[in-house]
Amino acid sequence: MATGNPKIKRLFIHVAFWIFIFMYEMDYLRDIYATKTAILLSLFELLCYIVEAYINLIVLIPRFAAKAKWRGYGLSILGLLAAVYFVYLFTGLGTMLLSENTWRALLTFIINHGLFILISFLYWYVTKYEKEKRRAIELENQKLKSELELLKSQLSPHFLFNTLNGIYSLILIDPSKAATLVDNLSVVLRYSIYSSKLEQVALSEEVNVIQNYLLLQQSRLQNGRDNIRFTINGSTQNFKIPPLLLLTIVENAFKHSDIFENDHAFIELLLVTSENEIQLTVSNSYLPKNNHPGIGLENIKKQLAIAYPDQHIITINDINQVYSIHIKLINSAT
Repeated sequence: MATGNPKIKRLFIHVAFWIFIFMYEMDYLRDIYATKTAILLSLFELLCYIVEAYINLIVLIPRFAAKAKWRGYGLSILGLLAAVYFVYLFTGLGTMLLSENTWRALLTFIINHGLFILISFLYWYVTKYEKEKRRAIELENQKLKSELELLKSQLSPHFLFNTLNGIYSLILIDPSKAATLVDNLSVVLRYSIYSSKLEQVALSEEVNVIQNYLLLQQSRLQNGRDNIRFTINGSTQNFKIPPLLLLTIVENAFKHSDIFENDHAFIELLLVTSENEIQLTVSNSYLPKNNHPGIGLENIKKQLAIAYPDQHIITINDINQVYSIHIKLINSAT
């Protein structure tokens, strides 16, 4: 059905509402005027209501109310009502639709037209609440999916086997290093399991987990530990992000890179923070026979769209067997 489209549904509701108002107004005026006059007067008043409501919805609320500029919003509403009232006086329809008494006409106008301003404001507020609630639900669902994907790949039995096998091999050779790797692994496991209970985590906490994860991956390399690099420019203290967001991007780079197959392979991470931005660039080499590095990033894109609507930029490059993803999160500072 066509009405299955949310935009069409919304249009249908708006049209039905204004038809109801027109019929109600005309039914009232037919008791006073002839049918033709009642129709014309009803159309005039309906047009005034529509202009007020949609100027409020499209112009005044986004410019003032949505930004909590209540003084400017109140003055704008008064200006809008004054302009419409002037139309009533200029056309002479005020005495026909309101009252012949000036003060009574003014009071009736304020009540009637103020009601439609209020209705349009409540419509915006309820719609805004529903959008935020729906976005919160979508973010929660996406976070759970992200966690599941991470656990399926990064914390798979294969990953744990390789890590534990490496630790076991070090126990007799270098017990101190083996103990350090056990601690690294516990940090990653604990964070991956328990961070899902939180809506946001400190950027510094996620960075700490990434560093532990990198140490675990570096322990698997026979040589070339410098081929995995993580550079941080700026402070990570005053930012919050959805849990697992950056870790998933890092894990994706390892999953599709050739770091364990090629001595000349590399994975580079660059995290840059400024007053109101977080930027992460992850680059990795890969072999042509590997799965395309872009697989698995759709989940990240969806999570960014939900968590940072109109406040993120994601750029992906795939040149000469080097895959890189760059994300910019805007207004992330707490």
